[in-house]
Amino acid sequence: MMKVSYEYDKDPRYGWASIDVSGERHPLIVIHSDSGSRGYTVDEEGGLMLRFTELEQLEVGDIFYEEVYGNSYKFWCKSKPIVVEGYVSWLATNYDGELTVFLVTRGLEHYGPKLYREALV
Repeated sequence: MMKVSYEYDKDPRYGWASIDVSGERHPLIVIHSDSGSRGYTVDEEGGLMLRFTELEQLEVGDIFYEEVYGNSYKFWCKSKPIVVEGYVSWLATNYDGELTVFLVTRGLEHYGPKLYREALV
C-alpha cells in the first residue's frame, strides 16, 4: 500500500510530498497542477530522478534535465564528476552554452537541484 506524507521546509514554497511505494509492482504517481495532470510510473530503483550513485557515474556528453518551478532545462555534462567526502560536483552546459557547476550532497539530494534522466514538462 502506498503511503503519502507531506513535509515542508521553513519556506512553504518548497513543500514536498513523500510517497512510500514499498512493495508496489508498478506504482503510478499523478501530479496535478493548474496547467494539467501528468502521470509517472516509478520503480524502486529510483524512477526518473537521478540518484547520487548515478550522478557519480555521469560521463562527458551525457544529457540530463533540471526541474525548476515547473520548467525542465536540458544540460550536457562537460566534465567527469568529482566525488569528495559525500559530495559530487561536475560542470555542464545548457542550450545557450552557459557553464553551470552542479553540487549534490549525499543524503540531502532532495534539497539540491532536481535532476532527471528525461524532461518532466
